Amino acid sequence: MKNKRLAGLAMALLLLAFVQFSLHAQAGMGRGRLNGVVVDETGKPVANATVSLEYENAGKKLEVITDRNGEWAFIGLGTGRANLMVVADGYLVTTDQLSISQLNRNPQVKVVLKEDKEKKARLKDEASVTLLDQGNNLFTQRKYADALTVFSQFAQNNPEIYQIYFNIGDCYREMQDYDTAIKQYEIAMEKAQLKADTVMQAKGYASIGEIFLRRNDFKSAQGYFKQSLDLNPKDEILAYNVAEIFFNNQKVEDAITYYTLATTIKPDWGTPYLKLGYAYLNKAEYPKALENFTKFLEVDPNSDQVQVVQSIVDYLKKMKK
Repeated sequence: MKNKRLAGLAMALLLLAFVQFSLHAQAGMGRGRLNGVVVDETGKPVANATVSLEYENAGKKLEVITDRNGEWAFIGLGTGRANLMVVADGYLVTTDQLSISQLNRNPQVKVVLKEDKEKKARLKDEASVTLLDQGNNLFTQRKYADALTVFSQFAQNNPEIYQIYFNIGDCYREMQDYDTAIKQYEIAMEKAQLKADTVMQAKGYASIGEIFLRRNDFKSAQGYFKQSLDLNPKDEILAYNVAEIFFNNQKVEDAITYYTLATTIKPDWGTPYLKLGYAYLNKAEYPKALENFTKFLEVDPNSDQVQVVQSIVDYLKKMKK
């Protein structure tokens, strides 16, 4: 009887876990919320910055303006991978990739904008700003070849703004010219190294890692992600996003490694514990699943997933008896 109950639970919970996998492919409207703050390098809030969010699969783009405290928020979000872009006068454009959930509480996103002192005057030039905006708009419209032309022109006009090579690399990545994309990321990393900018170097390794994932070369991808985290070891969001990438590709063991790292960096963040619970369910390692689900309930008691998770915890506890 106990074996039958175990098998029944395994099927039910694994089905629930696989539902979690499928939800990652459903980008669009939902009931998720994402909020954050935009600050400069001194920690001062940046008001009137434009924050845009576009889902990778659905092509849905949202846009808000930061308030006087540099704060912003999106509501009604669905689950999926999305690109975040922040633009503000006098600062370099900042982009990031996020995994958004409508089921779990998304962590607050802190965006630090950098001012390029050497090219400050040039950035304020209307022609340069217009050119950059044009490229960003073309990219969000998936007109990657056109965006590449514009970004390349901007790079020629502003050679010291090395972050633009990430934009150029992203264009080649979306055009599936992966080798050229990697070369562009490497250029950005080399220039970032000269500026002792470890954050941008870490971003470069992560960008290259994602390309190897697209090639289904998980071993190489993991090597690049490791280098990225070695450079920026306190970035729990990076660790979590790497875990999500592996989770979405059903590389459960690798996902567990990076979810665990996220919990190590930020022990009071509940979402990685929740994902660890589902990951261990997929491996039928019920004691570890119970441990992580219980920890999730402890650190995030106000989550809208509490009722579902509590039911799973109760059932797992009964199995132990």
